[in-house]
Amino acid sequence: MATSDVTVRVASVSTHARVSGEGAPPLVLLHGAEADAGMWDPYMEELARRRRVYAIDLPGSGSSEPEDGADCSPRGLAGWLGAFLDSQGHGGCDLLGHSLGGSIALRVAAASPRRVRRLVAVSPAHLAPAVPAFAEAAEKLVVSVAAGTAEEPRVRALLARAYRRKEASPAIREGARYWMRPGVRLFMRNGGVECATPIPPEVLAALAVPTMVVWGSRDRFFPVDGAREAIGRVPGGRLVVLEGAGHSPFEDARAMFMLMVEGFLEGPHEGE
Repeated sequence: MATSDVTVRVASVSTHARVSGEGAPPLVLLHGAEADAGMWDPYMEELARRRRVYAIDLPGSGSSEPEDGADCSPRGLAGWLGAFLDSQGHGGCDLLGHSLGGSIALRVAAASPRRVRRLVAVSPAHLAPAVPAFAEAAEKLVVSVAAGTAEEPRVRALLARAYRRKEASPAIREGARYWMRPGVRLFMRNGGVECATPIPPEVLAALAVPTMVVWGSRDRFFPVDGAREAIGRVPGGRLVVLEGAGHSPFEDARAMFMLMVEGFLEGPHEGE
């Protein structure tokens, strides 16, 4: 199945997406930090068998370029997603996000429930408490990026501490290049930093759409025990734990992940 690219200017963001499949409602995929829409390429064909799929570059990531006045707060991102859907002829969507993208998906669905039919949050950042070393380094990183004070040596040091890797490793250097991007700085400065903080209980309580949260039992950044407590605040929320999987369960337990997502998107839900 062919995958194409589309770029439209909506909500002060030149927005790029990878597109595949046909059928409504569409499924929108949001990537995490230090990634872009291309992370979903290995999964697009399977997900697009029954529906249109849009893997979108978040503002400042990949090929999506925000203007200075772009509102990247959770409410602003809800407006941005709605404007993108309008540009493609869709009133609403199913929404799936990973890590930072999962955090954004939860907040967008709470802010704009009429736009989201069903929500899948995969290892959403800051739904559960992070391990202390990661939490401390990540907070310092996003605050300094948002303030415009981050310099690459400091960014590499914080990433090395967060991921427990050597500063000179290719992964850390690549991650630092991501955080030093002007678009990422603009995203964080213009409200995106709010998406990298703990999700308030009132946001979870406001979720009015069927919600499935998928977690790996071996997530080394956000342990699953905290997710068990948080999901109890989501009305009708459901937690699926994939045994042996880490922070990216779609990689570690692909077959089971796809089975759970497909069943959730296609199956019946109370009240529908």
